Amino acid sequence: MIDYRHSRQSQTGVTHILTHHFTTPAWFEIQKRHILKYTNQEKTPYKVWVGKYNLELPEDFELPEHWELIDLDILYPKEDKNEHYLQMEWMYRNCVRKHMRDNDIIIFMDSDAFPCNSSWLPLICYGFNSKKCDVFYLHEAPRNPEYGKYDAHPDLFFFASTRKIWEGNNLEWFIDHTNREHSNPGHGLYDKIVESDLMVTSMIRTNVFNAHNAMFGVYGNMIYHQTCGSRAII
Repeated sequence: MIDYRHSRQSQTGVTHILTHHFTTPAWFEIQKRHILKYTNQEKTPYKVWVGKYNLELPEDFELPEHWELIDLDILYPKEDKNEHYLQMEWMYRNCVRKHMRDNDIIIFMDSDAFPCNSSWLPLICYGFNSKKCDVFYLHEAPRNPEYGKYDAHPDLFFFASTRKIWEGNNLEWFIDHTNREHSNPGHGLYDKIVESDLMVTSMIRTNVFNAHNAMFGVYGNMIYHQTCGSRAII
């Protein structure tokens, strides 16, 4: 495994992309193909952490040199709940963070989300380097009219920050079950962002044509999100 911690990097360091595949293997190759096509390892160094749960890797799927598999079927504690957000938190804490420096970027990404424009990562790096934002996420179309202030909450399908910001402000994906407004782990994270007075950059949906108000979304003409990709092959 390549040790990125001691290599010379730009101001923001290495980008660590943490993704989680479960239920269906349909997105492994699709996501890999788009990340490789639209992300330049030399200009914006990155590493991809591929989490998988309750499925097998396709026989013909190959991990590039700067990609690493996290097999949750083997590593994830059997006594812990198999919630998506809890597994993402577990992978970050136990597998990813020890390979990061403070100025490295962490990106949480759904299995059915991926870049579709080569400017995606340079733009995120610019936002952090220029101090124009502390966290970066995509504003998906409202899915619940009762979300209220949580309408523009961050979501696991795509969220970026640096390790220093994430850990320095105790950010985490969580649901406060004593809060009746909380129905998504992004709501708990949103509260932490507000409490810490962090600068947020959100990217809105830029579809020219919408076949669905939430599915098949393109954001900022840079990131595609299928939505429900792990619940059904669509």
